[in-house]
Amino acid sequence: MRKFLILSLIIFACSNHDKVTNKTGELNTTLELSVLAQELFPADSLQITISGADMSPWKKSWSEIPSVLKMAGINPGANRLIEARVFFEKDTILMGSIITDLEVGLVNTITLALVPLMGVVKFSIPVDLENSLDIQRGALEVSFDNEIVELSLKGEVPNFYFDPVIVPLGREIQVQTKFYNSVNQLIFEAQDQKTLSPETPSLLIELQSLLSYFDLKVQLEAVPEIAGVVKLPLSKLREPNRKGDLLFTELMIKPGKTGNDHKWVEIYNGSLDTLLLDNCKISKSRTGAESVDYLLGLRINPGQFVVLGKDSVPFADYYYQDLELVGTRQSLVLYCDNTVIDSIHYYTTADSLNPFPNPTSTPSNNGKSIQVPLRHFASRLDGSVWCAGNELIDMGEWQMWGSPGADANCED
Repeated sequence: MRKFLILSLIIFACSNHDKVTNKTGELNTTLELSVLAQELFPADSLQITISGADMSPWKKSWSEIPSVLKMAGINPGANRLIEARVFFEKDTILMGSIITDLEVGLVNTITLALVPLMGVVKFSIPVDLENSLDIQRGALEVSFDNEIVELSLKGEVPNFYFDPVIVPLGREIQVQTKFYNSVNQLIFEAQDQKTLSPETPSLLIELQSLLSYFDLKVQLEAVPEIAGVVKLPLSKLREPNRKGDLLFTELMIKPGKTGNDHKWVEIYNGSLDTLLLDNCKISKSRTGAESVDYLLGLRINPGQFVVLGKDSVPFADYYYQDLELVGTRQSLVLYCDNTVIDSIHYYTTADSLNPFPNPTSTPSNNGKSIQVPLRHFASRLDGSVWCAGNELIDMGEWQMWGSPGADANCED
């Protein structure tokens, strides 16, 4: 998957012990380039050039853009020109330059702002896990000047998408999309127009089935909303009333700290509706014993992940008081009006018949969640489709690993 770049790069000149000497005896230093990732621009390669009056130009390209770029053998000195170009499908979409001094023995923090040369149109179409709208295919048409770009729908439930489209800045962009079901009926269509500029170079169109409307909006960093409303079927505000409306998707049962203060549960709204959980509770058994307080006031949008935990979990969306998660084996049952909406029995110790990840099996696994990706929702009771958390969560003086509030990143 291609990485995305925000409009700034941060360069660090390393300290004195990182300097090296080249063949002519001149003092060299090493730079580290930190790339801050954000879903703004698609990028498939990056080129950095550093030059100065007393040095030969230094140039390096990366076809895969890591989070930290190591650049060795650069002559320190005054008035160094640092230039960066970001490419997507061989087109330069971002570029920037700065003149600065690179001093030996110091850590120099340099911000290199990148100016967009092109704009980008992206499209996201979340659906419920059962694909109630029966979306089977779709078409996107983006037109500007005399050029028309036509794309077909990609992805699978619950995340359909179109590939991003690179467009010129300062031109009016026409966007039209249509979606069809399995009998080739047109379910809905929408169209809009927008002019992209260097200040607003990214157009993200999201289709959200929320509270009976289809919301088309342009998303930038401030997420301004600009467009209209189209009615969709099967979308409303209601209480969970059928199995699968909500799913357990991630559990932190061994956070690397003793006690229950930093344990948490993630649930996912797999329906097309906004769900109210006033009459819902989580229990350790189907008898309803050892339940947390009713989840009063909790509302979950369609396609949304919500984290439940104690008030010591800084990223929790809802705080509970009574639930205790055992680090070895346990059942969890989600009730709404005495209807079982979802249940899971995890068994993290050795179980050859149903092996869940064991976050306590080795010290290196301590502090990792157990999580299941949505693509395996139909077989989520099988522990083998779950994996240990692998994304760093900074808790200040300590760390844990997981993906709270997002789909699991598991390798099949």
